[in-house]
Amino acid sequence: MNTNYMKSVLNYYYKLVNIEIYKMNEMYYIKEDNNEYILENTYYPVEEIKEIYKLNLDNYGYHQIIKNINNELITNINNVYYILLKKNKFNLDINKLIFNTVYIDEKNSMLDRSNWPVLWENKIDYFEYQLTHLEGKYPLISETIDYFIGMGENAIIYIKNTIKINNKDKRDILTISHRRIEKSNYLNPLNVILDHKSRDISEYLKYIFIRNEYKNINLENLLLKINLSNYGYRLLYGRLYFPSYYFDLYEKIINENKSEELLKPIIYKIKKYEDYLDYIYKIINKKEKIEYIDWK
Repeated sequence: MNTNYMKSVLNYYYKLVNIEIYKMNEMYYIKEDNNEYILENTYYPVEEIKEIYKLNLDNYGYHQIIKNINNELITNINNVYYILLKKNKFNLDINKLIFNTVYIDEKNSMLDRSNWPVLWENKIDYFEYQLTHLEGKYPLISETIDYFIGMGENAIIYIKNTIKINNKDKRDILTISHRRIEKSNYLNPLNVILDHKSRDISEYLKYIFIRNEYKNINLENLLLKINLSNYGYRLLYGRLYFPSYYFDLYEKIINENKSEELLKPIIYKIKKYEDYLDYIYKIINKKEKIEYIDWK
């Protein structure tokens, strides 16, 4: 769809006039006077999006979901479903935001992603099923995926054992969390789910490792000041063992025809990440004694 057509659509559905618009990565970026918007296509169920909207996330600095003239959150444009976001001009410092906890007392929410073992087992089972049909097509994946599946299976066992102990306290409830930690997408409400506080912190620790930013951060100070229970620290440590960074790229390679070369920086860092996990374990144990994962 060309930008002139989208201008007319935005004018009709959202009463946006005199706008500048450009498209990048299947998203439309819009400017009207001093306001900026993003028109983003979405595949999430409408009931999930309704729940996200009810969280009033713009009160916490997230981009605002704008309803269309029909008072609907989703707009069907040529059989593609879009959501309009009004960008918050908040100056993002992800290093600080990651530790701002917003607890949510929600029961049976569609946004709840706290049952990690089930989600992870389903993911790994699907990958193993896929691999039986991809033999020889992706040599780098074939060479390395067993290692990362092994990491994932150890993470599953560790989290299952943690849940069995079940020594939670009042801090171990759902919080506003993120599907993935990405600076460019952190304030996007469509990136929000509900989970234990340790999720975002562990994913952040992966994020800064993959980007070599961890070398410039005082990890000991960071990890010792966060307000987690013993149960929460175990979740954090166990989640660090689940290689979401590898599996995300695997899915892009398989589903979006991306190059296997994307995996090489991660593969080259295997030993460094093992050392990183040991270092984080030692820091955590200065505050809370938790079980060690000995799998190498």
